[in-house]
Amino acid sequence: MDKQYGINNDTCPLGLILESDLQSDYRKKYDMPLRAFIENIEIISTYLMSNEWIELKDRIKQDSLDVIISQTNKKGYLRTSKNGLQHFVHKKGEVPDGYKTESPQLLFIKSQILLGCREAGWDAVSEHDENEWTAGLLMF
Repeated sequence: MDKQYGINNDTCPLGLILESDLQSDYRKKYDMPLRAFIENIEIISTYLMSNEWIELKDRIKQDSLDVIISQTNKKGYLRTSKNGLQHFVHKKGEVPDGYKTESPQLLFIKSQILLGCREAGWDAVSEHDENEWTAGLLMF
């Protein structure tokens, strides 16, 4: 196990992409995580078809369900970017101090990798926190 990156190549040959590996100093601040929990069920936005995303938004509104952002355990909501990327956003006042954000380009790349992993038969999760490190993507 490579402790620096948390990669176990025996069980995860595709490895993982760390948040710091793809972020750059010039990026703008965007609050667009791809993973959240609704009624204690993990939702990865990339895996939902657009009609399922719309139905979920409607159900959240109708049933007054909480959307909990996975990395922060703070409340959020569903949004679709102008480029069609489905993602979650923290509600106003819910973004914790020091929360690291990502660029839309990074989120698009992560979403494409998630879909590719799924198509190849791998499980993958975004924004995975473990011990003292965070994986932007973890494939297993």
